[in-house]
This record gives sequence, structure tokens and C-alpha cells, in this order.
Amino acid sequence: MIVVLALERASIFQDFTEIKLADRLEGDVLPRAASLFSGMFAILAVLGYWRVSQGVRGSFIWIAASALALPLALGALEIFWTPSVYIGAYPWAGHAITGAVLMTVLAERSCKRWPEDMRAAALFAMSALSLMSFALMLILSTAALSIALAVMIVFAAPIDRRFDMAWLGLFIQLCVAVLGWRFLIDPGVPWASWWNTALWEVILGFVVPLALMGVAWWILRPIKRIGAQLALESAIWSFGAVFVLILLERSMRGDIDSFWGL
Repeated sequence: MIVVLALERASIFQDFTEIKLADRLEGDVLPRAASLFSGMFAILAVLGYWRVSQGVRGSFIWIAASALALPLALGALEIFWTPSVYIGAYPWAGHAITGAVLMTVLAERSCKRWPEDMRAAALFAMSALSLMSFALMLILSTAALSIALAVMIVFAAPIDRRFDMAWLGLFIQLCVAVLGWRFLIDPGVPWASWWNTALWEVILGFVVPLALMGVAWWILRPIKRIGAQLALESAIWSFGAVFVLILLERSMRGDIDSFWGL
């Protein structure tokens, strides 16, 4: 529905995107469409959880829909409606944080409601961590965002170890993939190699996330999460090598065409 309204340029979409935040006068009322959709999908998530708690058939499908509805809705809004342009990055991040709080509550309730099957709690926990990561992506700087994503991995690892939520391994692998994208492409190697980027920021953006991934790998060792551990270990070694090459390139920048530089 969110995508269709944007593609068809429905009146609600046009009203929302009519004036950018930077062009609004002080005291203007901000558009509420993004808040409306966020609230609607949050209600759907709660109703899905309530439906499953009543013992309905196909409960896992309902749980999956309940856990994924809000993150997918906010993702669709970000891609097609870009709310941060029209209501501001911080208010839009607040929507995601509010959703993360709701998913955390549902994860806690799922732990108590179904202690013998942690799949539901794991899905809600993944949803909460995803929404927190999304909020951080909206407001943090280049290096800080990479650190925040690595912190999400460190958060997920002990939760998996404590509550045996194997599905959180998928979230960890996804975060590793996103970090790989950031290390290599956006902002990636060009940003780290650019002369105007401070060396301390490059070190912060690489060393801290790599160290945090090492911590997560160590936490997961006793429970043998093979997929997540392989993703973490390969990322540490491969992106660590990229970081070393970046340092070498920066150190020889004034002599790059020499014998040693070649």
C-alpha cells in the first residue's frame, strides 16, 4: 500500500511531499502521513501477537508477519517517501526507536508466553534490533554508524547465547553484510583513502567495528553458531586486510609512484 500510493502519486503522497522541511516556515504543521502509517503497522503488529496468543492455526506465520510488518513499512517509507526530508531526521528516527521499544516489549512477552519455543521472541528481538539500527543510520555520522552497527551485533550475540535464539544469527549475518558494504563501497575505500578524511576517523571507523565483531565471535563460541561465526571471522580477516592496505596507501601517498609505492 505504501509503495502503491507513492508510485501512483496519490493525494496523501503529494500532500506529504509538497514542501521540504528546509523550506517550511516556523510554526508550520508537519505532515503526519508517515506517523499515520507507522502507527497503523504498529497496531497490526500488536494485533498479530494477540492473535497468536489465542492459539490460532498457522501461528508462526502470524508471528513472522507481526514482527516484520513495522520494519518493512518503515523501510518502504524511507525508500519511497523519504520522511527525513519532510519532517526531519530526528523525528523520523524517533518513529523507529518507538517501534523498537514496542518490539522489545513483544519479545519479552513472547519469552514468557512460549518459553519452550524461542522463535517468536527471536523474531521480535531481530525486529527491535533492526529498527534501532535503522534509527542510528538516520542520525549518525560515517564512522559512528559503522560502530553502531557493530554494537548491534554485540547486543545480539549475548541475547542469542542467553536465550538460545538461533535466528538472531541471521540478524548478525545481515549486519556483517551491511558493514561490508560500508567498509568497501558506501562510504567505503574512497572515503577512507580521501586525503580530506582525518586518519583518526578512518581508524575509528575500522578498528572499533572489527574489534566489536571479534567480541561477538568470542561470545558465540560456546553455542556453535556456525553461520554467524563464519561471517564474523571472515569479515574480521578480510576487512582487517583492507584496513591495513588503506593505511599503507595513506602512508605512501606522497611517494605512490615510487618503487615501493608500485
